[in-house]
Amino acid sequence: MSFIPNGHFPPINPSTSNNASSEERCTAIDFFNRHNFIFEEWDHEKIISTFLPQADVYHSHGTIRGHEEIRRFFEESYEFFIHGITRSATNHVVDRDEESGVVVRYHETLIRYGWKGDDASNVSGHDTIRTDGLPAVWWTGPMTDRLRMTADGWKIFERYLGAPIRNQALDPPNTA
Repeated sequence: MSFIPNGHFPPINPSTSNNASSEERCTAIDFFNRHNFIFEEWDHEKIISTFLPQADVYHSHGTIRGHEEIRRFFEESYEFFIHGITRSATNHVVDRDEESGVVVRYHETLIRYGWKGDDASNVSGHDTIRTDGLPAVWWTGPMTDRLRMTADGWKIFERYLGAPIRNQALDPPNTA
């Protein structure tokens, strides 16, 4: 399976002949569920720990290589994709990778439920009722990740973001 880092992914093979084992599939999907919750904690080092040190990320903001560039990206460019956002990964297709790991394709959806500093970012134990149109789907797009198994479980080796769709009306102020 060859990848093109411009958002055009190879087509899905309808055959399951290249499927990962049940254990690989379950643990890879569990990894992404944990990864998305870790993003909501916005702890840079914890997020970075889900990537291999030599990981490449092909993002709509450019190519990011390795832990230092990932850290800089989070600190300088990506913060507005974090606060008041919850992530949902769906429709996982897990296949064996040509190079000792798995490839996981899925759809990622970012749902804006609040703004940095407002009450919706805090868990109060009560329903939060909004009248400003939130929560709402803010960003959605296809993703493909190549994972490698380590002593600490799956880690992202390469990440490819497909062409995302974003509702600009839900961008934080001053990010245009």
